[in-house]
Amino acid sequence: MKLVKALRENKGYRYYWLATSLMHVSGVMYTIAVAYLLLRLSTPLYAGVSGISMVISALAPFPSGFLADRVNRKRTLVLLRVLQGVFIISSSFGVSALVVSYLAVTFLVSFSSPFSAGIIQSVLKRGEVIGATSLNSLTISLFSLTGGVLALAFPFLGTLAYLFLISATRVLSAVFISLIPLSKGRVEKESLSLSNMKLSILVFSVAFAFVGIAPVIVNSYAFDVFKDEQSLALVSAFTTVGSGVGAFLSSRFSERFLFSTATLGALGLGVSMISMSLFKDYTVFTLVVIRGIFTSFQNVSWRSIMRLNVPNQVMGRVWGSVKTLSSILGGAFSVVYSAFSVYPGTALDILGFLIILFGILLIGIGRNSKKDLGVLRPLPSAEGKSED
Repeated sequence: MKLVKALRENKGYRYYWLATSLMHVSGVMYTIAVAYLLLRLSTPLYAGVSGISMVISALAPFPSGFLADRVNRKRTLVLLRVLQGVFIISSSFGVSALVVSYLAVTFLVSFSSPFSAGIIQSVLKRGEVIGATSLNSLTISLFSLTGGVLALAFPFLGTLAYLFLISATRVLSAVFISLIPLSKGRVEKESLSLSNMKLSILVFSVAFAFVGIAPVIVNSYAFDVFKDEQSLALVSAFTTVGSGVGAFLSSRFSERFLFSTATLGALGLGVSMISMSLFKDYTVFTLVVIRGIFTSFQNVSWRSIMRLNVPNQVMGRVWGSVKTLSSILGGAFSVVYSAFSVYPGTALDILGFLIILFGILLIGIGRNSKKDLGVLRPLPSAEGKSED
C-alpha cells in the first residue's frame, strides 16, 4: 500500500516517523500540563504566556530557515530536541522556571521546523513522497489524540514524574533523529536565489493560513449551535475521522496532478465551510468530516509539492518563510474574525468565500502554463551525495 510504502521499505523514514510521532504525543502532553499549571495560578498569566508563545512560534522559523541551509541539519536538530527535553524537566522548578521553560521550548520547537523539513526531504525517495506525506498527516491527528489521552495520567503521576516522562520522550525522539541516514537531496544547477519562488511561497503561505484558521471558526460555530463542551470534543473526533479518510485518499494522488488536487482541496474546503453555516443540527458533524477530508487534500498536496520541487539547499529558507508568513496571515485572519465572532455563521461564510476565491485563483495560476510558477511545477534536479 502506497500509504505505508516508505514506512515499510525506508529505514531512514521509519526513524523520522518514530521521532515525529513522539514529538506530537509529548507536545500535546506538555501543552496540556502547562495550561493546567498556569491556569491554576492565574488566567491572565496563562493568556499572556500563550500570546507571547504565539509570537515566538510565528517569528522563529524565518531566521532558522537561513541557518538550516548552512549547517548540518541532523546534528543541529538532535541538539535542539535534547535541549527541549532539558527545558521541559526544568518546568517543574517553580512558576518562573515554568514560564521561561515553556517559552524556551516553544522557541526551540519552532526554530527546529526548517531543519526537520530539510531532513525529511533528504530521507524520502521521489516515489515515496506522497504516501509518506499522507501518512504524516494521519499520524499528526492520531497521535495528537493519543497525547490527549495520555495527559489524563497527569493527576496520578504528579508534576515531576509527568514532566520527566515528556522530557524522556523528547530525548528519545532525538535518538531516532540521530539514527537517520541522510543524503543532500536534489542539487539544483540553477541559482539558489529565492526571488523566483516568491509566488510559490505566497501560495503556500495563504493555503496553510486558511487551513490553520478554519478549526477556530468551526469550533466557535459548533459551540454556538450546541451550547456545550461535548460539541468541541465531537468536532475534534470527526475532524480526525475526516483527516484519516483524506490522508488515505491523498496517498493515491498522482505526482502529475498535485497542483490540481491542492486546488480541489481549497474549493472543497470553502464549500464545506459555507454549507456548514446552513445547518443547526448534527448535519454539522457530517460537514466537519468533509472539511477534514479536503483539509488533508490541501496539506498533503502542498507539502508534497514542496518536498518534490523545492531544491534541498534552500528548503530551510523556503519552509521558514512559509511558516512565518502563514502564521502572520493566520493572525491577521484571526483579528478580522474577532469582529464577526458574535456571528459565527457569518464568519464561516466569509472564510469559505475567501477560500473559494483562493481556489479560483489557483485555477487561473494552473492554466497559465507559460508563466514562471517557481516550484509549483517540478524543477530539473539531480541527486546529491551524503550529508554525513
